[in-house]
Amino acid sequence: MYFPTFVAGVAVGYHRFFSHRSFQTGAIVRGAIAIAACMSAQGTVTSWASHHRQHHLYCDRAEDIHSPHLHGNSIWNQLRGFWHSRAGWMVVANWNEPLPYVNDLKRDRVVQAVDRLYLLWLILTLAIPTTIDRNN
Repeated sequence: MYFPTFVAGVAVGYHRFFSHRSFQTGAIVRGAIAIAACMSAQGTVTSWASHHRQHHLYCDRAEDIHSPHLHGNSIWNQLRGFWHSRAGWMVVANWNEPLPYVNDLKRDRVVQAVDRLYLLWLILTLAIPTTIDRNN
């Protein structure tokens, strides 16, 4: 599950494709990448890309939602910053609509269909390895 969800879904999908638009693809591949990304349990395509684009827009300023450099210089504050940049920001992030920075993804019917079925992709994330394990 690591390769399809993290490598294809997060690294290639959320980050390179949906956030930075590093390459183009057709609807079927776009949908498959979006599903793999959602199966990583890191949020919908539009929410992940919105937060990541905001991060790049305001890098290491107060508006950067997951900067590790806004907590001070002491060892303790650097550790807090490290934690915040990796996972802590997800607890305090505003996940509500309207999500800025992603009007292109809001117009993409494939992305919106995948986002609407986010709960299904989370269930599959758990069901696939469970099913494989039972068959061994």
